[in-house]
Amino acid sequence: MTVAIRERVCLIPGTMCDDRLWTPLQRHLSSDYQVEHVAIESQPDRDAMHQLIASQTAVQPCHLVGFSMGGYLALEHALSCQPRLRSLVLIATSAQGLTAQEQHSRAAMLDWLSQHPYLGMSDKRLAEFVHAGQLSNPEVVSVVRAMDRQLGQQTLLAQLRATTARTCLLDAMSRLTCPVLIIGAQDDLKVPQQDLWQMHQACPGSQLQILPECGHMVPLERPAQLAKLMEEFFKSCE
Repeated sequence: MTVAIRERVCLIPGTMCDDRLWTPLQRHLSSDYQVEHVAIESQPDRDAMHQLIASQTAVQPCHLVGFSMGGYLALEHALSCQPRLRSLVLIATSAQGLTAQEQHSRAAMLDWLSQHPYLGMSDKRLAEFVHAGQLSNPEVVSVVRAMDRQLGQQTLLAQLRATTARTCLLDAMSRLTCPVLIIGAQDDLKVPQQDLWQMHQACPGSQLQILPECGHMVPLERPAQLAKLMEEFFKSCE
């Protein structure tokens, strides 16, 4: 009897996220896919993050999926290791480098965190990441808060230090040869729709999907829709 080989899907989370980010998505994905979490939250710096991504994607060709900061890292990896990828999915991600204002803000946060205890995500900051309509949804908010609380100050410091130096990758996206799906959210306060369209235009043949009434935390806010888009895309890559 021939045993079907499941296609591998490697998932890279964003800042202060772990495998819990993907749990709702996994419930909706077909069992045809072997889902693997790439635990960049356990790594001390950017080089170590990329080494981990490379080690998991080198096993056999896979669909590489990155969310937010993880999407930027996935894009960096794809630009250097395309032959190993079945496809690239970028969720709530910008290929832009950080502006001078954003770098200044991060530097100030790093300085503050190095001298004060991290007390967790405030309600105001939470509202920057989650759509207003989801702020009363415990399946979204409780997961965001739990990841933030349990990963804690040292993970936040390491990830901020690792990902502050970002160059703009828009021009480089024209070199991508693997299938690319860009997924964004209409009400994402972190990634403007303009960034998504620029990525789409910079990458010939890419697909762009923008989800309505959704904030930055797409995998938690719209897991069923996300799974459907991903599966349809994966099948188009066959």
